Amino acid sequence: MKKQCAAIICLLLAIFAFSMPTFADDPVLTLKDGVSGEEMALWPSSPEDGPEWLRYYNERFGFTVLVPHEIFRSVVTIPANGDGFVLGNRIEKSLFRVSGGWAEFVDGGLRGSFENAKKAIGEENISYEEFSVGDTGDDYWELYWWENERFNIRRFVMNEEVWAECEISYPTIPNTEDPMNTIAYTAIQSLVLAKG
Repeated sequence: MKKQCAAIICLLLAIFAFSMPTFADDPVLTLKDGVSGEEMALWPSSPEDGPEWLRYYNERFGFTVLVPHEIFRSVVTIPANGDGFVLGNRIEKSLFRVSGGWAEFVDGGLRGSFENAKKAIGEENISYEEFSVGDTGDDYWELYWWENERFNIRRFVMNEEVWAECEISYPTIPNTEDPMNTIAYTAIQSLVLAKG
């Protein structure tokens, strides 16, 4: 029984280690904010994700997210406080925003953040919402909404210590097969908090 438990623990540690970047190697890409001078590193992702994806690891709050770096090439901002970044695509006028913070500062916890986000967006604009609290991983919520001709998709994850969110917005036409829909969905679903 002890051998089986040890094998399971080793397997879980190997899976966790594989999902985190290896800092012994250099990052694949380093982006720099031309205004503040702040930099952020993007690391290789797993082979099954494909070369169009790189992984961002936030050291301050311990979250990771896949970044479609070939689409979001320009830095909008990298704040000095290390809580995330905003990348853009000037041609398509798309935005990719990621940030994190301490859970103790979230008014009303997960449910409060969800209700506040819906109120700010306007519930009549929301086309999809999901709220999940359980034992299957991070507690989270997701919202999808339209703002004029722009589609927005946002995921917020939280545990007892920290929160992280990813929001992507891009112009598209409703009810079309836009490849950006799959890219945005893949990116926000990849947002996870490190397990402590």
